[in-house]
Amino acid sequence: MAAAASSTWAPRAAAAAEVQWQHFLDLCGTWRGVWQRFGAEEGSSKVLKPTRHFQAFCVPCAAADGRSVHHVNRYPPLVAPPGGRKMANGLTEVDFGRFDPGSFQTPFGPQSQAVYGPGWAGIGPKDLQGSERIAVELVSRMAATTCKL
Repeated sequence: MAAAASSTWAPRAAAAAEVQWQHFLDLCGTWRGVWQRFGAEEGSSKVLKPTRHFQAFCVPCAAADGRSVHHVNRYPPLVAPPGGRKMANGLTEVDFGRFDPGSFQTPFGPQSQAVYGPGWAGIGPKDLQGSERIAVELVSRMAATTCKL
């Protein structure tokens, strides 16, 4: 019985992963993101309040064959994470590496999980147990705009 169920669901899971991959590819291009950070309210571990926000340019670029994506972000001064490359225009470029159909659903490593839909993505931890800090990204594509980097 288990083998029959597995043979029924395996093609569906593969098809669902391919649909998610196509949604991931649709988010490629250059776009500006706005991140809002939250922290626990003083004296409470259950209430979150905004602490700061920052903006960056996301520049995920699909390979010509559509089977991998090279993802870099470009940050303005004072908000770039360590390890970036300073660009002539003053931005710092951080290379997040290449993603393919086997890795795009765990973009921050095996402890993360991502789900993609038409024009959106949600990325967060697989498990909240034992976490003092968590990072969650919600991505929503808005009307097409152009910007100069």
